[in-house]
Amino acid sequence: MPSRRFRPAPSGVAAALLGASYAGYASGTTPFTWTANFLVAVPIVLVLAGLAVRWRRWATVPRAVPEGWWPWAAVLVAVLLWELVNYLAVPRTTHPTLSSLSDRAMQWRAAKAALILCWLWIGVALVRPK
Repeated sequence: MPSRRFRPAPSGVAAALLGASYAGYASGTTPFTWTANFLVAVPIVLVLAGLAVRWRRWATVPRAVPEGWWPWAAVLVAVLLWELVNYLAVPRTTHPTLSSLSDRAMQWRAAKAALILCWLWIGVALVRPK
């Protein structure tokens, strides 16, 4: 019996290299500069556009609401509320947000690049057709 080897698709390898390059470049920017803001905005706009296309396709096909969506919605709402309450609370050091908690890890460029790559992977996973 011949062994089956995993051979990634060339497009997948190219996408992984592009994402790693993007994360590596973005990790070298100073937070809240024009360049950093632009590099954060581009993936957000692309994911929102992809989700809009998927939602439009999904909305045109009559189907029931998918099962199991409400626990994820509850978690998302809880995290967003926690972020909002902590963002508005003063002083910020005693009420950290997710971004201020990740600041410690992002002091190292490699860790920052890894977090950016994970963030990009989540965006691709949201838009990729199943």
